[in-house]
Amino acid sequence: MIPIYEISIPEYKLNKKIDYKLIGLKIDNLIKKFFPRRWIAVRGISLQDHEDKSIDEMVSIIKKYGTDKYNPKVKGMSFEIDKKFKIDFHATPMIAKDKIYCPHYEKKFGSLKSVFAEILKDFYEGAVIDRGYSVRLDILIIYNLDKLKSAPMKWGSEGPLYTEEEISVKDTLCYQFKNPKNKKDAILGIIRIN
Repeated sequence: MIPIYEISIPEYKLNKKIDYKLIGLKIDNLIKKFFPRRWIAVRGISLQDHEDKSIDEMVSIIKKYGTDKYNPKVKGMSFEIDKKFKIDFHATPMIAKDKIYCPHYEKKFGSLKSVFAEILKDFYEGAVIDRGYSVRLDILIIYNLDKLKSAPMKWGSEGPLYTEEEISVKDTLCYQFKNPKNKKDAILGIIRIN
């Protein structure tokens, strides 16, 4: 059975300035409490990408399929790249110890000093660049990094490139399931952000 965790952050609303550090540290602490000392890949989901679904419906879908990509007819933001490189999903690798170590954000840390503050900022500000509007982080899927493998893609100066070289699962954001017939087996937990 996949455990479901919940965190209440009533101050997290898109219509007001977001305190990334305050909210990010709350999520950091939840990850440290429930997923300590193991490598995980965290996938953030916004209900804005699933407008006809409630948070309860999305959690049920993720528990059933092991992913939020339940409808092959729906084309996400990176559909063409995902199809070309056989990427099952995008997520951020990390390990929680006294602090959360994340190779992707380690060099980017500014004053935030929180992995989830950086992720929140990407959802709020980074989405504006890609989409023209901010998105709210509503659900986190916590995957066991041992049950995933890297997709055969790396970024070059001309964009995404196919590679045959092995990429560590700790050094990518693009994943495939090791066992695509049992995707939900890769899930360690789901976090609802209310």
